[in-house]
This record gives sequence, structure tokens and C-alpha cells, in this order.
Amino acid sequence: MDLSFLVLQPDIYQRRHKPALTTDEPHPLNHAWLYGFYGTFYTLKPHEFDLYALGYSDRNAFRTFPSSVKGENGEYGTSSRYTVGTRWRGPLAKHPGVGTLGYGLEAAYQFGNIAEDDLRAYMLHADINYKWEKPWKPMLKLEGNLASGDRKFGDGENNSFSPLFGTNHTPYGIIDFVRLQNLRELALIFSVEPTEKLKLQAEAHHYWLDSRTDTWYNGPGSLRDKTGQSGRDLGDELSLMAKYKLSKRVELEGGYSHFFAGNFPRKHGRSDSANFFYVQYVVKF
Repeated sequence: MDLSFLVLQPDIYQRRHKPALTTDEPHPLNHAWLYGFYGTFYTLKPHEFDLYALGYSDRNAFRTFPSSVKGENGEYGTSSRYTVGTRWRGPLAKHPGVGTLGYGLEAAYQFGNIAEDDLRAYMLHADINYKWEKPWKPMLKLEGNLASGDRKFGDGENNSFSPLFGTNHTPYGIIDFVRLQNLRELALIFSVEPTEKLKLQAEAHHYWLDSRTDTWYNGPGSLRDKTGQSGRDLGDELSLMAKYKLSKRVELEGGYSHFFAGNFPRKHGRSDSANFFYVQYVVKF
């Protein structure tokens, strides 16, 4: 069993929002705290499961940067977001000399308050994968993700799940147009390892809004149609990535992604497709 407890005060970097600042040092987010525990258990080998409980409290209702949370009535206030969840993974079937069929499952529930609004939100994840015991170690995975969105604006209840401080890069495509908030996603992922140092991966993603009347989080301009007339269809992403191990702790990574706009962005005048390319040097400590 691995068990971790945490109490953290988040930091922010103001220079990216205020270029005139002469320092890029992090500043504590006053009156905001992230706390909880995360445990991984191995008692059901070869399966593993996690249990976690996290709390994020922001008690500053008057902060200007980043601004305090705002309720559906337009008034600023404090917030408390509590997350409880579990994650499971392991093999479903092993075929000696051929490969292994595996799975992954996760579910989380959030509750608390956002200003004067009650918070009730959830997320679900499921994947099934097959890893072949062949040269190049091919792997094929089909996965789905669901993060609830706000059902009805102005009803005094917020149903929008928040991923808190987790990264959006790679879990839902590398172009970062979505995050695990008001999202439905299906993805097909295929990878091979031509050598011990080189890994190649191709991905296809399709995205929908969970709630037609909630925001497209991480989208251009945080678009929202409170009438729901723009539908759910956000679009598709195709991406290619490569990782090369230069040493035990150093990797060179690069990728290319293309986004095809769906009906929702087109109805908001954002019909153009998008391209993204990156190269990064990774040092692991």
C-alpha cells in the first residue's frame, strides 16, 4: 500500500498576465488550500486500485487576481470543493506468447459550494487495452471520459466537474482544447516501440459537451450557449507523438496535432481548423 497525505497552498505566476512585472517568481494564492490523501492498494493483485479524497477551499471573496469565484447570481464569494474517488486497473485476460487484455476504470464525485450555489458534479473513465507480446510491443486502447457540466444556469446548483490542478496535456489530446470539465470524449490510441529508446503513438479523439448549456472549457474564448441551440459537437483531433530516451533521466519528445471544428464552434463563428506542433526536452528527477 502507498499512502500520501497533502496540505498545499497553490502558487500563481502573475507575470504571464501582467507583462510589466519584473519578476516571474510564484506568489502564494492567499486563503486557498488543497488538502487530502491518495492511496494505492495492491491487495487484489494483479489488480491495483486507488482511493482518494481531496479538498480545495478558497476563502477569499475579494481577490482581484485571479478573481474570486462567482455564483450563478453574479456575486463573488468563497468556495469549497470536495472530491472523493477511486481508480482501478489490471489484466482481464492473459494469452501466453500473444498478449494481455487490460482495463482501467475511474469514478469521482464532487460536492460543496461555489459562492451561494451548491456543488454536485461527477466524472467517469473507462478504457480497454491490448498489449501484444510481439516485436515493437504494439498496444491498442479504446477509452471514454465523461465529466459533468452544469445542467441549468440560475437554478442555484453547479454541476460542472473540475479537474483541480491536473494537467490537460496528453490525457485528452495534445492540442489542449478540452479539459475534464463538461466533456464527453471517445479516443482510440495506438503505440509501438521500434527500439528500447523510441516510442511512437497515434491518437484519434472525438469531443462533445456533456451539457449543451454549459461552457466549452479550454476552448477559444470559453464559449457558452445558455439556450443549448448550438448542440454538443465540439470536433475531432488527430495527433502523432514520438518519444526518444537520450538517457535514463532525459527524453526528447515531439508531436503534431490537427483539430477539426465541430458544429458547436462553427455556430459560434469558429469554423477554422487548428494545427499544433511541439518539441520538448524532458529531464526526470
